[in-house]
Amino acid sequence: MEYTSLKVIPMPKEVVGADAEGNFEYISFVPEIIVENGLEIYAEGFSDILKKVHGIELKKGEGGIRVTLDPTLGKGTYTVDVGETINVVGGDSDGINYAFATLVQLMTPEMTLPRVRISDKPDSEYRSFMLDVARQWHDFEVLLKYVDLCFLYKVKFFHIHFIDHQSYTLPSKVLPNLSTEDRHYTFEEIKTLNEYAFARGVEIVPEIETPGHSKAMISAYPELFACSLVEGEEPPKSEGIICVGKPGIMDTLNTLVDEIIEMFPNSRYLHIGGDEADIKRWNKCPLCLKYMEDNGIENERALYTHFVVKMTNLVLSKGITPIVWEGFPREGAEKVSRDVLVVAWESYYHFANELVEEGFNIVNASWKPMYITQTAGWTPEEIMAWSVYDWYHFWVKSEARLNPIHLPKTPQVKGGIFCSWECNYTQEQPRVKRNLAAMSARTWNTRRYEDDKQFMEKLEYVVTLADKLI
Repeated sequence: MEYTSLKVIPMPKEVVGADAEGNFEYISFVPEIIVENGLEIYAEGFSDILKKVHGIELKKGEGGIRVTLDPTLGKGTYTVDVGETINVVGGDSDGINYAFATLVQLMTPEMTLPRVRISDKPDSEYRSFMLDVARQWHDFEVLLKYVDLCFLYKVKFFHIHFIDHQSYTLPSKVLPNLSTEDRHYTFEEIKTLNEYAFARGVEIVPEIETPGHSKAMISAYPELFACSLVEGEEPPKSEGIICVGKPGIMDTLNTLVDEIIEMFPNSRYLHIGGDEADIKRWNKCPLCLKYMEDNGIENERALYTHFVVKMTNLVLSKGITPIVWEGFPREGAEKVSRDVLVVAWESYYHFANELVEEGFNIVNASWKPMYITQTAGWTPEEIMAWSVYDWYHFWVKSEARLNPIHLPKTPQVKGGIFCSWECNYTQEQPRVKRNLAAMSARTWNTRRYEDDKQFMEKLEYVVTLADKLI
């Protein structure tokens, strides 16, 4: 693989067609497309993006772009061959959509393309953008804009943090009071989001929060979720952790999980949260104390793991892969299914190297440089210096602050997540459109092939395309 000057992010694995000076001949193309049966929906998504970015109206017809499937290429693999016609071949629907994203970046409004042959596939299967809509409400149209951005950057997963202390932003029929007033999406909007993302090859990863980060749920239904009180104890001003000893709690959560899975029929994952839980509260809850005694659970840390096991097994029983934040303690981790995907982020609760040693598949969401908040964030150059096998932090309590964690290359590291926390759209959008491109570049190609100057030259161009989407 060699560096190519084509302004494409992430850089394709193989590019053929440059002259001795590295330049490409640009040729005109016919704005028509013909696709194999079953691929029409992706052509429609591509056409919508193309119109937004370049103002090009794509019609059905021969002589322009021809799109076919060839499963022998492998998952996520694609080729683009630009000549008299443009031949796009994908190993699957993901490959087709990655080829479309490459074409959007290569095309000009004058309907020209470089005469080039590209062969490409991602190194990391899990490449994700996480948006926090529970702390900072985002209008529904913003979600669609970010789906478009994920398409442009070949980011497969759009992880939405729907639930936290501040609000429960999903609709619900089974527990209708859960939905926070004026801060929740409708069933029709969720349906539209699913269909919109599917047509662009983007998979939604919905996230709920258990057992912590649950004030919104507890406030709506204290009789279902709140811890009980010791006799004479004043009730706390706000509860933030679910009572896991309450009779019927798993039945309640099962009903809720069923509803959420039904809302996201195209999603193979459900993120259940699992971090930053105020587990000390369980030691003051008579129901939790009795549950620990009845089940031979020695302390609140063991109860934490016990709950994570029950919750992840519940999701697994429905044919869905559960995701959790690094949060459950190392002791007792052998009880957690290795089919659970763990997001290593803080390097405080459970280190990435430990999770790998214990046999877990993990995703890298290293706080530094993969997060932005209202007060913290990093640059595209800093992300380009990171890899999916590196964990850094600035927090004094994190192991990765003074001792960054570097793993050898392993298939257990599935990729990375870029996270936007606690920001509104105005605060995050300028940084998301730049940093997400860098994250995509570093997870698509786990080796670097561009220096900072080369990458930034490409980024400045590609961001002009992103601006037309978001």
